[in-house]
Amino acid sequence: MKKKAAFLIGALFVLGGLIYLQIPSESHVEEEGELRTFSSEAELIEYLQEDDTRYADTAEAAGAVEEDAVEHAESDVPTEVSDGEETFRQVSGIQEPATAKLGDSLYYSPTVYRSEINTTVLETPELEIEENISEEGELILLDELLLVIGDGALTAYDLDSYGVEWRKDIGEYAEDGKDSRVVTTRAFEDRLFLLLDTSIDYDSPCPYVPMEGVRVPCYDIAYPGYSTEADRAYTALNLDFDGEVQEEASFVGDRSTEAYITENSVYVTYGQQEETSEIIMDFLLDYASIPSELEDRIVEIQGYDLSDRSVMIETERAITEKLTEEEMEDLEEEMEAYTEERKREVEETSIVRFDEDLEERYVVEVPGNVRDRMDLHERNGKLYGLTRISSHSALSHFSPFYDFFVIEEGEVEDYDEKFVDTRWSNTEVHEGKIFISRQETKIYGIEDRELLETLDLSSVSVHPLSEGFFVVGQNEDWETVLLRLDENLEEEHRKVIEDDRYRAGGEVQVDSSLGKAVITGHGRSFVANLTEEEFEVEKINASGRLSFITEDYIYIVGRGEVKAFDGELEEYSSFKVPEASLDEVERRRIEELEERDIAADVSEL
Repeated sequence: MKKKAAFLIGALFVLGGLIYLQIPSESHVEEEGELRTFSSEAELIEYLQEDDTRYADTAEAAGAVEEDAVEHAESDVPTEVSDGEETFRQVSGIQEPATAKLGDSLYYSPTVYRSEINTTVLETPELEIEENISEEGELILLDELLLVIGDGALTAYDLDSYGVEWRKDIGEYAEDGKDSRVVTTRAFEDRLFLLLDTSIDYDSPCPYVPMEGVRVPCYDIAYPGYSTEADRAYTALNLDFDGEVQEEASFVGDRSTEAYITENSVYVTYGQQEETSEIIMDFLLDYASIPSELEDRIVEIQGYDLSDRSVMIETERAITEKLTEEEMEDLEEEMEAYTEERKREVEETSIVRFDEDLEERYVVEVPGNVRDRMDLHERNGKLYGLTRISSHSALSHFSPFYDFFVIEEGEVEDYDEKFVDTRWSNTEVHEGKIFISRQETKIYGIEDRELLETLDLSSVSVHPLSEGFFVVGQNEDWETVLLRLDENLEEEHRKVIEDDRYRAGGEVQVDSSLGKAVITGHGRSFVANLTEEEFEVEKINASGRLSFITEDYIYIVGRGEVKAFDGELEEYSSFKVPEASLDEVERRRIEELEERDIAADVSEL
């Protein structure tokens, strides 16, 4: 038992050394409730250097982690693998980027290696090439423009001539040479929202140019009142459809920063954790019942001029040397009680709300972390969200769970502790209901969090209908199940697709007005008739990631092929991406690099 307890304490401190230097310092924590801006480049560099020190010590600590401690730490890490197209919650009136868009023509940017084309315009329904466009990337379709969001630029093409209306260089091709990328894009009725992520130059962090024509000085860069990892600078932009920037906001963050965008608001999240060493010392000196001899030794170690890692190693050695087997077991029990008391205090998320003009409106802190933007939902002027309470390296491991919060006018109006106890889940919010899917799906009311229904399905995709919901999920045998629920969440129809070749794996596209749903997959796809008493399902000999439904045709879009099916679901036409030779691929790459070098040279004149 002593060996087991010693391992527990050893993992506690060694892993503490690994995590400690990656998490925010308390030195920048001041009054809360608003973002601050840097007063000078020197202040920003000092802020970054503090984090840089943590990075350096992290590498040193990582080398000291024993293999069994690493395995212990990784036991709670999920292995989520997804090769599907990134999707977002659909918000009415907001268009999102994708590799294909359907308008008067079908606009398609294939994602296959050695493609002879970048983006092509296909006539519908014949799927014959109407025009080729030299850019590739995700697409947004406006009334008169096609926006191509590439790795190095945002380019707008006229839909009549397919000429370039305007172009904004992004990333390493911007005038200052820094690396930027587009995090997300949203098109509204009258404007384009863009969120850029730019790596920070620690020696000369500002001004920086995340996009052509946008120059951000130091005094415009905001931070959340405490130190973050701060390895990224984020820039939110509102552009009109002529490509002119109307408003902008810039702030430091890290790779965990999330952005949730609605028509009237932009929500940005910052995660922060209490330092591991502070948690450990608080536990040992202010909470645990340890012998005075050990307490004196820990205080003595704290007084030495040692690195944080060395302090932890010496403290671990003192614990294992001075505690008996029984005392080690008592310490473990006390740590479990301490964890129960403090598990909501060691990690929190700051949520910053900007209005449509990118003016900051409030900063609110909630316990835990917002795992991704799908855990946030704006409704009737309120922000509803789930926050995940996770194990901290300095606390005993416990099964993660979700709490629930409601924010209105910059105040936490409501907070439910341990709203749902689950480890990893998918979350969707629709029509005032929360669908939380793991091995089974639980449905809660968003206003009162009352459990309304439990479904025997996992990995669900939920789609509101004029009355009720259409749900696609998987049963315990991994078969695809189609389900229709009425407004009271009572099951009306159920259809099980038993053929292994027809498993949902791509997008679910629903058109309530036509009464059809298209479920794409990696093997085959299928169409469900939602107007039938029982779902009538017809299978389509096509795999894909995206689909489009019109009155007369259904289009299935894959990586390198597009197919059109008529009203009888017979294949009407198809387009297969022509393959380029390796010589052609290399030639195009060299030409692109030369064009960008020329553009960079011109910008310096």
